[in-house]
Amino acid sequence: MTVEEKCTPTGRPNHQLRRLCGVTLNRALKFIFYLLLPLALGIFTVFITVHQQNMAEQQWSEDQRIAQQQRQLERESAAKQSLDKMFNTFIKEIGELLEKNNGSLSRNPIIASIARAKVIDALLQPSAQHNSRIIRFLYESGQLRETPEQNPIDLSRVELRGITFRNTVINERDLNHMSLAGNADCISVLLIPI
Repeated sequence: MTVEEKCTPTGRPNHQLRRLCGVTLNRALKFIFYLLLPLALGIFTVFITVHQQNMAEQQWSEDQRIAQQQRQLERESAAKQSLDKMFNTFIKEIGELLEKNNGSLSRNPIIASIARAKVIDALLQPSAQHNSRIIRFLYESGQLRETPEQNPIDLSRVELRGITFRNTVINERDLNHMSLAGNADCISVLLIPI
C-alpha cells in the first residue's frame, strides 16, 4: 500500500478515519492545545507588561507634574512671605522715623534722604500689589500729600508701573495733592474710613 492509500479515508472503518497520516485527531488537537496555551500566555504576559509600563510612565509623568506644581507653590509662598516680611520691616522702620520726627519725613533733609532710600528700596520689588500697599501706607501716613508745613516724599524717577488703585479704599480722603511719579492708576478710588 502506498502513502496516498494509507491517508485516504475511502471505505475504511470509522476509527481509521480519525487517523491522519499516522496521527490521531485527538493527539493533533492536544498538540495544538499545548502550543496555543503557552503562546496565549506569552501574548497575555507581553500585553500586561506593556500596559504596566505605560501606566508606570503615566504615573511618573503625573508625579513629575505634581512635584513641579508643589515646587512652584512653595516658591510663590516663599516669595510672598519674603515680601510680607520686607513690607513689615519697611512699616516698622518708616514708623520709627515718623515717630522720631513728629510725623514728617521731609522736614529734615537727612531724614528725607533716608526715607527716600528706604521707600525706593521697598518699591524695587516686582510685585505691584506690594508696591500698592507701600504707596497706600505712605499716603495714609501723610507723606505723599503736600501741605503748607511739609512737602511730599520725593518719588521722582521711581518706576511705579503696574500699580493700580482701581476700586481701592483709602481712609475717606481723595487723592488730591498726592505726588506720584511713573504710571499709577487711580481710577474709581473710594476713600472711606478703615
